[in-house]
Amino acid sequence: MAGQLVPLDGLPGRFASVSYDVERKMIVVQVDDAEGNVMGSMSWGYTEPEIIEEPAAVEPEQ
Repeated sequence: MAGQLVPLDGLPGRFASVSYDVERKMIVVQVDDAEGNVMGSMSWGYTEPEIIEEPAAVEPEQ
């Protein structure tokens, strides 16, 4: 689940990585310091969109 480290502008010595955890089906963003210590981490669940059909139109009663 390793992602590429990207330096963060305005935060010297901090690096971010974005990866996808297939087992948990989650997008993970992690911020590390220059020594590799985790400073923060956040995960989001992701699922494929589900297509739902529109209900049939109901004609108004007269």
